[in-house]
Amino acid sequence: MRAEHPEIVVNDEEVEEAMNSVREQHAAFAPVEGRSLADGDFAQASMDGKPREDDGTAQPVHMDEVLIEIGGKNTVPEFTDNLRGANAGDEREFDVVYPEGHQ
Repeated sequence: MRAEHPEIVVNDEEVEEAMNSVREQHAAFAPVEGRSLADGDFAQASMDGKPREDDGTAQPVHMDEVLIEIGGKNTVPEFTDNLRGANAGDEREFDVVYPEGHQ
């Protein structure tokens, strides 16, 4: 008995994406000393926030130990713009405008 199976085609881009995903899953983060944050670095941050416009349903936000990739493709631009150049222990205050529908 023979079973029919579809031919699976994988291109170089898909292989590279899968390899990057595995690398990220197994990555170890080490503190950066002697320089400030730059694109490609990850910042571990605690955040407190409140909505600018409160319609009565919005709640303040507090998050600890959030990893933020400076200059990352999924990083909200305000985080990159305001954290680039920061050093460990710095505190920054800035407004963030999230895209429509962002959680």
